Amino acid sequence: MANSAVRYKDKERYITDGILSLLLEDVKNKLEKAYGSLEKESKLIKAYKVWKDVNENMPPGLKDIELDEYLLDDTIKDDFKKIILEIKEKSPNENVQEACSRILFLII
Repeated sequence: MANSAVRYKDKERYITDGILSLLLEDVKNKLEKAYGSLEKESKLIKAYKVWKDVNENMPPGLKDIELDEYLLDDTIKDDFKKIILEIKEKSPNENVQEACSRILFLII
């Protein structure tokens, strides 16, 4: 299975496309829980929608997630980090947990 990059600043980590899809579904669930709906105005919701679109429409290996454009201030970055930490702690899927660790490495 193909791998796609998650990039932040000058760093990148690769995650299997299938695991990236699962992770994005978990992010969606956390955002819906936090905001009540994906229709609310939020930079993280906007980012999720872009990442989801890339994940659904780009070919394997090119489903790259760019974090720089969305994690512009410490508040948004901290909110995103909390979501990823919670997914890592609660996911029963070890591959999703590993993907979370890779993303956390980028943003910490």
